[in-house]
Amino acid sequence: MSKAKKRKTIKDLLEQVSHQELKDFVLQYVKKNKNFKSDLEVYFATYDEDFDIDIFFRQQIKKTIKSHSKWGYIEYSSGIKLVKDLDLLFRQSQQLLNQGNLRDACISSLIFLQETIDIISICDDSHGYIGELLDNVVSFIEHIISISPLPLKEKVCDIIINELKRSVYFEYSDIGYDLLGWYSDLCFELGRVEELTEYVESLLKKSKKDDDTFSMSFIITLLINIYTKTGKIDQAQKLLKSNMKLPEIRQAIVFQKIENKEYEEAKQLIIEGIDIAVKLSHYGTLRDWETKLLTIADLQQDKDAIRRITQKLAFENQFDKEYYHRWKSTFSELDWHDNLKNTIASIEQNVSDLPAERRNYTLLEKLGPLYVEEQMYSALLDLVLIQTNFNIVLSYHKILCKVFPEKLVELYKKLLTRYADEVNDRSGYIKLMKLIKMIYNDVPPARKELTIMLITWKMIYYRRPAMIQEINSLLKKIDE
Repeated sequence: MSKAKKRKTIKDLLEQVSHQELKDFVLQYVKKNKNFKSDLEVYFATYDEDFDIDIFFRQQIKKTIKSHSKWGYIEYSSGIKLVKDLDLLFRQSQQLLNQGNLRDACISSLIFLQETIDIISICDDSHGYIGELLDNVVSFIEHIISISPLPLKEKVCDIIINELKRSVYFEYSDIGYDLLGWYSDLCFELGRVEELTEYVESLLKKSKKDDDTFSMSFIITLLINIYTKTGKIDQAQKLLKSNMKLPEIRQAIVFQKIENKEYEEAKQLIIEGIDIAVKLSHYGTLRDWETKLLTIADLQQDKDAIRRITQKLAFENQFDKEYYHRWKSTFSELDWHDNLKNTIASIEQNVSDLPAERRNYTLLEKLGPLYVEEQMYSALLDLVLIQTNFNIVLSYHKILCKVFPEKLVELYKKLLTRYADEVNDRSGYIKLMKLIKMIYNDVPPARKELTIMLITWKMIYYRRPAMIQEINSLLKKIDE
């Protein structure tokens, strides 16, 4: 059998096609494919003195957005299609960079950002594609700025300061802070520091007036860096000390104290920060402060503090495996046994006054992970057997089905029976059957009981035809 002839590559074809044939093809194809026409115009922009890339890009982007909008809004499915079309336009900026046309690549990508940023306020971006596209554009612009000559950087700096006036950059994303960072870097490089300082100081006044703590923290940190870089150390320190209530600012001072090995002062600042976080119920900030205390304890080799803090971090809110083992490592093997016993007793005592169902759940939440780490499977089983929530029980299924499969049969029968009584639609029946199949496969001692239960359900729920169909389907798979 003869081998099929290898097809010519595009390069080979172009070498054989005449100039006129290629020209005719291009003229014909631009009428059929608008994207091809657009790509062609951008690629050969340098040959057309009348071609204005600024106007071209703005028109193309606006037209594309409008084609996917309805009543001033972009729906979920339209957003997905819009991103695909916008990405084709964005690739033209990338193509310009590949051609070495740095100026047009830079300006076109900035125009792209200017014209698309408003989309995030009028679209359903639950798929995240629009946010991802804008992130890619931001990264591209940042790269271009880094390799641009000074005259182009001057132009970019002027564009950015105008864009920073638009609140959309800050209200719906963090891109405004990227712009502000670029503007700061460019001003230092271009010798426009006085302009930068005045602008950031005006931003700080505005953020204080609006009581925007996130924006205020960013701007204060930026202004402190500006003062420090320009030798205004006293102003930097004054700004730091007058804004200690902001976690980011306090953290900056704590970092300085740790760097200078002023550990006691750093700890005092952290303790004050913890008090503020507790009053404001900022639990994420609270945990950050506690990890900072642990950092200092490590630096000071304070074993008692390490033990105290790691225990708190291990059991505070959700169980933390990493901190649990760090806490455990502070004990000798002999001491650990007594400490573990006391810890379990303490947790049990703390929840003893709760209502029975909540107490049982809280005990499993606090002690379940501990029992897994210590391989105390009998104690874990005792807690699981008194649970009433199937999802909670299933979180320990993979462990207990291997150790105590026979002990799970009655519990699963009880919970499955309740589940079957509660579900009332096809999706619920399918989910129930998948659950039964998993238990059937993982817990051999339960197989006979599960089969009987399924057959019994056919008689009990005979008025649920969809459920009967799913039961029959599962019984058939079981018998195979």
